[in-house]
Amino acid sequence: MNHSPRLRYGTLLLICLLLPSCAELGIYSPGRHGPGGPNRGSDPQVQVSVSIGISIGEARRLAVSHGITGMRALPPGIQRNLARGKALPPGIARRTVPRRLLDDLPHIPNHEWRIIGRDLILIAIGTLIVVDILENVFD
Repeated sequence: MNHSPRLRYGTLLLICLLLPSCAELGIYSPGRHGPGGPNRGSDPQVQVSVSIGISIGEARRLAVSHGITGMRALPPGIQRNLARGKALPPGIARRTVPRRLLDDLPHIPNHEWRIIGRDLILIAIGTLIVVDILENVFD
């Protein structure tokens, strides 16, 4: 088969974007739930988790100790679109985690923590896939 250079380049680019945050790191375990509980609203066949090294209770304790509480919940329609194993919904309001709290959270290569509504979310940087949801941390 003779594939065009453009097709080969596009395929290579896609592989390069996916490998660092997925297979290459070897941190995903299909069929198991992470500390945030089962997938919320996602396809049960696409269950992924990452060992994030912090529980919801520990994250909540850190949020309280840093005075980062009282966040508003997402509207129900948007909340349903936020699910582990799915891409981050476009246009969803998200906040960066303040540096003082970020320093206390586990560092996971090629991933970042975000605040979305009352939840602490871990996303893969290259794909914007939601890796874990720690619910009501900032309630």
